[in-house]
Amino acid sequence: MRLKLCVILLVSAACVYSQLPGEGTPESPWVIDTASDFDTYRRNAGFWTGSTVLAGDIDLSAYSPYSRSPISPDTDTLLGNFQGTPFSGTLDGQGFCITGLSINPYTASGKDHEYLGLIGKISSSGVVKNLSIFLDINPAEDCESFCVGAAAGKNLGLITNCTCHAEITLLAGANVCIGGITGYNEGNIQRSTSSGFIKCGGGSNRIGGAAGFNSCGDMMLCSSKVNFVLGDSSQYIGGLVGYNMDAEINQCWAGGDITRLSTAADYPDYAGGLAGRNCSNSSIKNCFASGEVDGDEYAGGLVGKHENSGIRKCYSTGKVTGSLHVGGLAGKSDSDDPDVYDSFWDTETSGRQTSSGGTGKTTSQLQQKSTFEG
Repeated sequence: MRLKLCVILLVSAACVYSQLPGEGTPESPWVIDTASDFDTYRRNAGFWTGSTVLAGDIDLSAYSPYSRSPISPDTDTLLGNFQGTPFSGTLDGQGFCITGLSINPYTASGKDHEYLGLIGKISSSGVVKNLSIFLDINPAEDCESFCVGAAAGKNLGLITNCTCHAEITLLAGANVCIGGITGYNEGNIQRSTSSGFIKCGGGSNRIGGAAGFNSCGDMMLCSSKVNFVLGDSSQYIGGLVGYNMDAEINQCWAGGDITRLSTAADYPDYAGGLAGRNCSNSSIKNCFASGEVDGDEYAGGLVGKHENSGIRKCYSTGKVTGSLHVGGLAGKSDSDDPDVYDSFWDTETSGRQTSSGGTGKTTSQLQQKSTFEG
């Protein structure tokens, strides 16, 4: 009887994996060619540990809206906890697109799951590459403790050569991390772009064009053109990253505009063309920002507030407005001699003659190669 049971289990497992072509190895990856293939893939966590490729564009409209992430979903409803199977394999889009993905994280019984995106959570060994993702999230109720991004709710692995378009609308939120690529990044994001819009009615915490919270993560050769419309009590908003902590951003660009839902409210607290807040031994180098920034307490063309971190060879050109600490490059730094070198802002387009760090230049001067030499 035991031998029969073992044979049955082995045959059953083989049947599960035989539903997709391939063996899940780098030499013979599983192949997703249709939306039906994708549905098979997402329903079997065993696939998420191996190598998988797309063989064509995938339209998920017929399966949307999902109530949670299709791959590696959060399986509990407890605030701040991920209970599920993290994605630890490799998903290679081979240049193809996943479209029609929409998520509404509410069911008839109330709030469902918190880590939202194509993938709920990418583990430190997980890789997503060469993929375009189009995501729409528009929950009908207020949100709390959400991590949201087109590629992943939270990333501890590698996202590279991906194009993400996210359209995210929240009535209001508390303790949320929202990004065009990932909500919370502790891994690496390389050679990837994001576009779209993020609209939050109020109470949102960390929001960025690529990543809402970049904690101990690295971003290199990335760009973002995500526009933001923000409500009351929004805190850390950046064209690329909302909150950059003990992390590195190198050779990146952001061009999204940050605007207020109402000019009467005092928000967002920290707003920057590239990063809302840059702190805790972080590094920003070889970057620029061109989006307009309409902040409140700390507003800067590149960063809203800069603390105990370095900025090298960066510049910003966007218009900057705010009510308290407002600067062309940085709204506020933690010292009178901030660690900002070889960095500039456009005094004409920004409408700002001062900054907490950096050197102001005219539009004409910023177009001269000699400005950036030396």
